[in-house]
Amino acid sequence: MNDKNKAILESIEIINTEYKALKDKLEIEKSEVDKLKENAETLKSEIYLLKGSIGLSVKNGISDKDKKDMEDKLDKAKKEFDNIKKELLKHKSLAEKLQQKINYKIEQLKQNPELKKYIEDEVVQKRYNKKLKKEEKNKAKLEKDKEKLEKERKELEEKKGKVEKLKELADNHPTLNNNIKGIITAREEIKKLKEESEKLRYIDPSSNSYVYKDANKYDEITKLIPQMEAKLEINRRNLIGYITKNKIGIKDNELDELINNMNIDQKGNLIVNTTAIDDKKSKLDKDIKSVDKKIKNSQNAIDNYKGAIKNNPVKQQGQKEPDENDPEKEPDEEKIGLWQRFKDWKAKKNQKALPDPEKGQQQDKKEKKGFFKRLFGKKEEETEQEQEQETQQKTTRELDFRGSMKYDIIKDFAESLGNDGLRNARKERNEAKKQKQEENKENDEELLEDDENEL
Repeated sequence: MNDKNKAILESIEIINTEYKALKDKLEIEKSEVDKLKENAETLKSEIYLLKGSIGLSVKNGISDKDKKDMEDKLDKAKKEFDNIKKELLKHKSLAEKLQQKINYKIEQLKQNPELKKYIEDEVVQKRYNKKLKKEEKNKAKLEKDKEKLEKERKELEEKKGKVEKLKELADNHPTLNNNIKGIITAREEIKKLKEESEKLRYIDPSSNSYVYKDANKYDEITKLIPQMEAKLEINRRNLIGYITKNKIGIKDNELDELINNMNIDQKGNLIVNTTAIDDKKSKLDKDIKSVDKKIKNSQNAIDNYKGAIKNNPVKQQGQKEPDENDPEKEPDEEKIGLWQRFKDWKAKKNQKALPDPEKGQQQDKKEKKGFFKRLFGKKEEETEQEQEQETQQKTTRELDFRGSMKYDIIKDFAESLGNDGLRNARKERNEAKKQKQEENKENDEELLEDDENEL
């Protein structure tokens, strides 16, 4: 283990003991603050009630003695309330000082570059990636939920449209109007007859069989039910026959549910009542709006995680840097200029006949590679050395600090670094958004100015 890192770990162990003690004290103070707040609220309500009682008693002619007793009680409650306020401020102040000490210890750790780099790369970034994947799954699920809700809403819209179409058919065709009325009437009658028949019998517990209050009337009613069912079926068959023949766009299995949204008023007219459909639509609209909000929040979280990862990327193992001297790679503008000047100079110097084209191309590639190697080779070597050094440092950090997450202060340190990264990513997104809005505003102003000039 690196001696410097060993010393850091030893100091962390000592600091962690102090840190835990501070956190324990902070929890005690927070608990005391919560308790005092609760007592203060109770006394506040008591004072309010006592004031009201005194005022009401005075109106009703309370005795001086009783009035004085109530006022003494009120004064006592006020004094107690003032004492609690003082205690509350005292414990709040202590809690704030403890929190400042805790924050200071975390900030001290941020001044250690090796430890900070390890926590950022090996803990924070991995947490970002894990949370990003989880949030992306959550967003995908929300989008599916929204799709399902929108599909359900569309079906309700179509259903309402079909109810209105059916009503329009009934208005234009008296026979169809009578068919629908016949279905509604038959349904209501069947329901009524079944309810009446059930009232005329009950189960005898001793024999576990039906006993009839009026067997003749029961038989009379039950014979009417098939007649009503036959009437319903005739009207339904006539109606669906017309719809199918004229290709109205209403299916057989939809018809009964559509007629559920129709009634007959007191004057005998057929009316549409889509309140149930509208209520469902209204609920779905609220649900869709709620899911939209969740999707927006989820997307913001995804953008924050991506921004935080982008601002502190962890290089993947095996990832290669592009070879700047590769003759197959398009050089940048600066290199193109240098290479072209070199070629021009060489051409003037040699002043020889052009060689075979194929050999010339191979020679050109060879010279180009050699030229860039001589020109930028040193820089490339330095880059490789820096990468090798960084890899070695990373390996050392991993070996030296991998057991540090057992300490409370390091756990909170990682949490703090994670929050810092997300806060910075959020800030950058907001600034970019603000800049874009300003650019759009400037463009709009320019367009307006051009329009005014044209006018």
